[in-house]
Amino acid sequence: MIRFRKEPVPAIHWAGLVLPLRLDPKDKRCWQRIALEARTKYVRIVRRTLRGKTRWYGQLVQDGLAPRVRPVGEGVVEYDLGPSTIAFVADTDASLEKLCPEVEQPWKETRRILRSIDRSRRSTNPENYDTEGRVKRGANRWIRSERYQWRLRDLAETERRLAAARKTAHGNLANRYWRRERPSKGRSYAVGVFSKISDGA
Repeated sequence: MIRFRKEPVPAIHWAGLVLPLRLDPKDKRCWQRIALEARTKYVRIVRRTLRGKTRWYGQLVQDGLAPRVRPVGEGVVEYDLGPSTIAFVADTDASLEKLCPEVEQPWKETRRILRSIDRSRRSTNPENYDTEGRVKRGANRWIRSERYQWRLRDLAETERRLAAARKTAHGNLANRYWRRERPSKGRSYAVGVFSKISDGA
């Protein structure tokens, strides 16, 4: 069983293996210290791929709520989330903002990688395409070259960086409004609703 122990040093223990935590020595907002004071419910293993390499992390799941490191406003704000915009209404003002305006979708880089993937797949498996370049019907045996897999890793890394930038932008937007007012409630939608809106349904 994987366990977390604070003594003699904060570390994860598993089958005789001791993995000390890599803590932030500065911890300016004391978030790390407050979080470790809570009871550890369990430790879960998280696998992530960064720059084509698989990395494993031990993630502590603490009891209670996350420590609050920023002041929260006294007012109340309601929000309405759309597929690409978000509207806020408070006692003093209202605004309509675009979601993640600072995040740029890497369309050019993504198209370049996808074209390279398609070229590699076609050159490695010419017998799976007909004279017009279409995939033949039936069960085809596909060979994935080393270059093909390398380009797949490039595509995954591009999507990972985009998701990380989008998550940071969402957090910055939420923190900006939390400092002014306390969010009250918002209207929730299913993902399919956004798809119908974007398709013009």
